[in-house]
Amino acid sequence: MRIVLDTNVVVSAVLTPMGPPGQVLDLVLSGELSLVIEPRIAYEYREVLLRPRFQLAADHVHQLIDVLEEIATPVTAVPWPSALDDASDEIFLATALAGSAVLVTGNMADFPVTKRHGVTIWTPRECLERMR
Repeated sequence: MRIVLDTNVVVSAVLTPMGPPGQVLDLVLSGELSLVIEPRIAYEYREVLLRPRFQLAADHVHQLIDVLEEIATPVTAVPWPSALDDASDEIFLATALAGSAVLVTGNMADFPVTKRHGVTIWTPRECLERMR
C-alpha cells in the first residue's frame, strides 16, 4: 500500500513511537508500507522536527528524513485545484493524487471531503486497521 504521511504523523511518531503514528512509521521503515514523497514535504518534515520546542537532535532528524527520502517513491505534485484553509496542506493531497497513495493524517478536519478530489484519507489508526 502506498501512503503519504502528513507532517503531524511524522512528528507524533518521533515523539511517541509506540502509538499508532509510530507504528505506521515503523511499517514504512520496514518496507511493509510504501511511502510517497514530494521534496516540499521532506523539507517540511525537517523544518518542523528541528523546531526548538521538540528538542530533537539535529543529527537524528536529518538521518530519519534522509532514510525516508531514500526509501520513498518521489513524485512531482501539481497545484491542487481546490484551496484549503491552510494552503500548505494542499501539497499532501497533491502528492497522494500524483502517487496513487492514501494520505495518512491526524488532522482529518484539515482536509474537507469536498476538497479531496477522490484522495482517500485515513488516520494512523485506520491505516493500521487496514494493514491487519
